[in-house]
Amino acid sequence: MVDNKKNKEIELLRFFATILVVLGHSGFYIITTSVSSMGCDWTKYILDETIIYKIIGFGTRIIYSCHMQLFILISGMVFQICLNGGKYKTVLGLLKNKIPRLIIPYFLVSILYNIPILWCSNYFGGSVYNVILYLIGFGKNHLWYLEALFIIFVLTYACNSILIGFMKIQKRTAIAVMMIPAVLMYLLNDYIKIYVTEIAYIDRVAKYWMWFLIGMFFVEFEDNIKRALKDKTILKISGVFGAWMFSFLLVDKGKRFFLFEEQIFGIFFWYSICYWIINRFPKVLNNRILKLINMYSMDIYLYGVPVNYIIMTMLIHIDDATHMNNITSLFLYVLRIFMQIIVGIAIPPLRSRLDDIPLLTEKLLEKHNERFGKEVWMVSEGAMDRLCEYDYPGNVRELENVIMQSVAMADTEHVLTEKLLQMPMQVKAIGADVEKWDRKGPLDQYLANLEKEIIREVMITEGGNISKTAEVLKIKRQTLQHKLKKYGIKD
Repeated sequence: MVDNKKNKEIELLRFFATILVVLGHSGFYIITTSVSSMGCDWTKYILDETIIYKIIGFGTRIIYSCHMQLFILISGMVFQICLNGGKYKTVLGLLKNKIPRLIIPYFLVSILYNIPILWCSNYFGGSVYNVILYLIGFGKNHLWYLEALFIIFVLTYACNSILIGFMKIQKRTAIAVMMIPAVLMYLLNDYIKIYVTEIAYIDRVAKYWMWFLIGMFFVEFEDNIKRALKDKTILKISGVFGAWMFSFLLVDKGKRFFLFEEQIFGIFFWYSICYWIINRFPKVLNNRILKLINMYSMDIYLYGVPVNYIIMTMLIHIDDATHMNNITSLFLYVLRIFMQIIVGIAIPPLRSRLDDIPLLTEKLLEKHNERFGKEVWMVSEGAMDRLCEYDYPGNVRELENVIMQSVAMADTEHVLTEKLLQMPMQVKAIGADVEKWDRKGPLDQYLANLEKEIIREVMITEGGNISKTAEVLKIKRQTLQHKLKKYGIKD
């Protein structure tokens, strides 16, 4: 678990990284693939390379100088925090956590969304073979990040276990030892890309493993970094930004020697910005929009490119003669930004994506720990199983209500156990209350009392709103009103 008191920068970094990805994806006017030549190309419709198009293109190149490195670095930071907290005690525990969060979404989104959309657009040239290649790692699947990150997690965990568990090396030294092959892979990435031909995204692993390890270093030397930033922060941020832009301009002119400098200065710039914002505006993480985007950052990433492709393809087929000026170029850019965020947030209900519950629970724990002044930072395996078994008719709001009540009931506990978990009456009643029935009283009376408690609980959860309560219970509003009157429950 991420300690909200000590690592607020991570939350803000994740927000900025998500926004940068959305901005970057919205800045492309060519969508193609190495699997097939088919795709979308809007550049031929842009009149004389309008000034807005040039600005968007330049900004996109700046974003792409370090945005994926930033994402990988954040993952490395969180991973090191989890290791320090003893979260992944076995490789099985790691796989149990990462397969549902990375591998399953990769295949589901690819099969259910990406491939049908791209097939209808003739992205694969009508070849099923090209579809299979796309799915297993050939070509430009925007979800490469998920598989590459999974490989990095497993690789790092294995190396870390050998170095610390068997060779008894200190954790900082272990990270430094892993950095040696990671740097070599980073430097030789161009050759790896040629000979491996992007199979299973091995070239991406070679390119980004080093940044994952740098994220782990960030955690271990967090206090040192913050002390270095503490005095004259704005001046130091300006210096880092200047160095970033200098490196970027050299790289943009083909000076590949400055590629690493461009990336590392870009990362330090965004980290410094987060540090300054949190110290200057400590309540910034309470912003509802920021929390919402952070909570759905993975969904925005998953559905962003399909949404982009749909918009670009639809527009290019509506009027093949459409040409873009400054206004239309800007409109298309803004439209793509908002649609990626909106679609990423407006996803199926929680009961249809139970794999999101661990991540949502983590975010909600942080929120309500801060609200009630508690320190419940982890969830037991049994409690997490209970949370994942429930179908949440009240959607995310109902999950939040469960976590809020559970944290509020905690005393000195640091782990949310089954005993502490305040599940809705639907679960409790059918579990605990049935056991309390002595099997001697009339069944209809017992069921009536059970129904009364369920209705009362849902009424509380929905703030006394009859329409919403009826919707959650899946009964008619008139039926609910009758039952409220029957049981003497006041709305």
